[in-house]
Amino acid sequence: MKCTADTAQFYRMVYPDKIMEGYHCSKVQKPYWNTIYLDDFPEKELYNMIDFAYDTVLHGFSKKVQKQILEEAGK
Repeated sequence: MKCTADTAQFYRMVYPDKIMEGYHCSKVQKPYWNTIYLDDFPEKELYNMIDFAYDTVLHGFSKKVQKQILEEAGK
């Protein structure tokens, strides 16, 4: 799951048995990605993380592309 480096580290500290650095990432990308083990993971927290990941990725695009994405999502 995509995050900011600070948020990713926060989740790893709060859920040390459930969340770890993205195993699939290069060393440079690891601070920004988390792997989540879903067994007994709080559903509400997962949805919050998904929303945050979406916002993180969306805000990485230019304002023009953000607008296009949001317009398409509203259709």
